[in-house]
Amino acid sequence: EILDEISLMQQNVKTENSLINKLQTGFGISCGEVMEGNMGSSFKQDYTIIGDPVNVAARLEAYTRKINRAIAFSDDVKEILKNSWDCTSHGKIELKGKQHPVEVFSLNIPL
Repeated sequence: EILDEISLMQQNVKTENSLINKLQTGFGISCGEVMEGNMGSSFKQDYTIIGDPVNVAARLEAYTRKINRAIAFSDDVKEILKNSWDCTSHGKIELKGKQHPVEVFSLNIPL
């Protein structure tokens, strides 16, 4: 599991810079329709994914540090999860680019 590997890496990080004492990561998950493919001009093209769910996921990833959880996901994702998953609601938050607050959930896995 990727979270187990990250935990192992955190334990092994050693640095002389006291400001960088821990490797951290978080995952933001959202769902919905996106556009994917090679985009750009004839001079430069990149394969990418764009759309509102991508933006929401990026903002949720940043939010993982505020809630000290490895994974944060939107209420849309919570609706499709099985009830047996151990989830916590963190309430509704305002996300940049969204007209209405989004309820944020996490699995009970600390950073």
